[in-house]
Amino acid sequence: MGVLGICSLTIICFVYVSRAFPNIFPTGPTPVNNAPPTAQANPITQVGLFSSTATVSTTQTTVPPPVSTTQTTVPPPVSTTQTTVPPPVPTIQTTEPPPVTPAGPLPRPSSIVNAAGARTFPRLLCYAGGDSCFSYDINTKTGPGCWYAIDEPRNRCCDEGGSFQSPINLPASGMLPVIDKNSFLYYDVEENAGLTGRLENTGVSSKWIPEEFTAILKGAGDPTKVYVLDNIKIHFGAAGGRQTEHVIDGQPAMLYHGELQIVHFNQAYGNLATASQFADGVIIISLMLSSQEGEENEGLKEVIEKVADVSMFSLPGVDCKVSPADQFTAMLSATVTCPVTKTNFTFPDYLNLHTRGNVSLAMSPLTGVKVYPNVMLPKDPEFYSYQGSLTTPPCSEAVTWLVALQPIRVKPEIVEQLGMLESRQKMTPIRTHGNLRPLQTRTAQHDVTMVKYKQF
Repeated sequence: MGVLGICSLTIICFVYVSRAFPNIFPTGPTPVNNAPPTAQANPITQVGLFSSTATVSTTQTTVPPPVSTTQTTVPPPVSTTQTTVPPPVPTIQTTEPPPVTPAGPLPRPSSIVNAAGARTFPRLLCYAGGDSCFSYDINTKTGPGCWYAIDEPRNRCCDEGGSFQSPINLPASGMLPVIDKNSFLYYDVEENAGLTGRLENTGVSSKWIPEEFTAILKGAGDPTKVYVLDNIKIHFGAAGGRQTEHVIDGQPAMLYHGELQIVHFNQAYGNLATASQFADGVIIISLMLSSQEGEENEGLKEVIEKVADVSMFSLPGVDCKVSPADQFTAMLSATVTCPVTKTNFTFPDYLNLHTRGNVSLAMSPLTGVKVYPNVMLPKDPEFYSYQGSLTTPPCSEAVTWLVALQPIRVKPEIVEQLGMLESRQKMTPIRTHGNLRPLQTRTAQHDVTMVKYKQF
């Protein structure tokens, strides 16, 4: 057989083996899906605000075998060879219920019960494809206590009476059960591989979004499910108060200076907005920022240190300033009902908190900002873990939280630069009220555990 015949036979064998045994070839970086999100119905197995008898295909893409729990050495770096990404899972379009305009205040979903006295909506799951003008001023009709009534029915899941709302006060680590995963937490790219993205100011927080390729998180949650890195954002508080969304064992208000959140969505649902309708839809890794404790994180250095370059929020026609008529005289609680508020503004996809798109040049995004996925993960991978929600509207209870026990160190000047970010309220910095949702007190359903992974 000639050389040509041998080559032809070799190619045919390779194609056959790659199709028959796809797991033996690593996938490398995953191309970013820029397609606009499509609303889906909740599967019949989920109980959510927009429940439906329609079912959605949740077939997962093939996942490489999990890391052996007996190995003691670090697995070899994964090749970044690009491969064809399987087509997105088919979606089913549904029609949301018509907006409700009650004669009086809008009832909270948590207060709606059936004939047996049980909650009609035990888990609040909402589509996250839209956005609204909302504020962090607790004494206004657009503040956290009334988020659920803004642009009804879009944000109904922001009910502070919900059973799986976030953020929460996390107990002391020594008081919690420990789950030793005996495996690694890592991304499917080489150890020092970087991802390029854009950094922008959404008017709510700084936000990094991968532009061409992203990465898949390995080792978190169910090994049969694939979670894709979607965005990175930073939350911080008003001057002189609490500075992180989650509080660890009632920590002093000024112990940390911010909370960086790395957001992932379940690939089976196609994008973050759609994944927010499912209890297994989202995983968020949270890192506390401190100017005194921990080590600097080289994997996140550019995302943190270039915040000052996107301080301005500039989008024509957007001003979420609260009028005097929208002021309350007292702080609202989870038992107070709120009037329906219409913000009458449609945010473009690139500006929505939970969607992506081609950003407007008017936003002046900073492009070419790199993160290094496997470097940004904690060196001591120990986390608080619980089932919770998004902390910004629509607050869907679709999140598995992994809050790192150890903080990362940031330079003191970074704390000052965070305070310079402009909000969606014209000429008002985010620091005025911060961008922290109040701690949620309905913790009966929050089963918090400590989860430990192997160190590299």
